[in-house]
Amino acid sequence: MRYNKRRGTGKNKFQYVCEPNSIKIVAQIAPSAHGKINVTLYVDEREALFGSYRVQDLEVETINSRVATFCDGLALFTDEDIQSYVSEDKSTLARHAYRFLKEVRNKLGRLIWKRS
Repeated sequence: MRYNKRRGTGKNKFQYVCEPNSIKIVAQIAPSAHGKINVTLYVDEREALFGSYRVQDLEVETINSRVATFCDGLALFTDEDIQSYVSEDKSTLARHAYRFLKEVRNKLGRLIWKRS
């Protein structure tokens, strides 16, 4: 199923349930740029990390795939990477996500990503 925001159909925001549940991920179709998805990771409702991805289509599977890519990138981080690339006010939250994120599921419970 394809979501077309320009015609006002479908959704433009997708929320993901994480293990542990103190972490939440939201993927949103960028409002002004066709073919761009913004992925934000929250720890205790505070923004910790953000990623932006260009995509060919806005299919649900594509959005899920970009969320998995975002999580794969997080799993490859080191503490030094977080200190270098994440602002100081978000680094503690980002380190928490790096250390503890185990699984990501969509709202229906389907597994999107799991730490290897």
